[in-house]
Amino acid sequence: MKPAIIGLTLTGLAGLASADLIGLEEFTGSENLITFQGIQMSTLDIHAADLGRGVIVQNNGSGSGHDGWRGYTDWSSYFSNIEGASGGAALADSWGASDLTINFDQGVNRVGFLLSTGTMNNWKVEFYNTAGDLIDSAAAKMPRHNKAVFVGYESLAERIGAVRITDAENGYITILDDLRFETVPAPGALAALGLGGLAASRRRR
Repeated sequence: MKPAIIGLTLTGLAGLASADLIGLEEFTGSENLITFQGIQMSTLDIHAADLGRGVIVQNNGSGSGHDGWRGYTDWSSYFSNIEGASGGAALADSWGASDLTINFDQGVNRVGFLLSTGTMNNWKVEFYNTAGDLIDSAAAKMPRHNKAVFVGYESLAERIGAVRITDAENGYITILDDLRFETVPAPGALAALGLGGLAASRRRR
């Protein structure tokens, strides 16, 4: 199943700038996963969806639509091109031009999600550290009508505090599903841990 997802990711994101994009296989398998199943959009704050686990999604869109979140809709067909997608419910705004920011309270090293805009229009994703400084960005066009891409990003040097998703073309909404995130030790920390363990082993001998 994973090779199909990876292939779609590389195809849909070809030509992106220097963003440290990763595929689904880069996650450990024990990451946090939010599928939006059971979340009632009508109970969410009109501009801030508290998803728990230290994650809040802010909705600052504009345009011809209505502010706030679109109520429950079965978005399975929009994610049918990605094997393993949870389908069903997803987080969707009701604006014409989308502007969503995913905030991570403690910061994370890896984040990934399924993204659809309902048509082949352009989208942009920006990654910020916990101080609010821009780390990197990625932009592309949806590869197919009403289909999704997987966007994954890793930052081991500094934690990701926020991810901003924008779609500047008025009249289309952004649909977000299967949000996953995790915090992993930096390579240097792992190396130090290994050396420390080796030293302790030698002392015991």
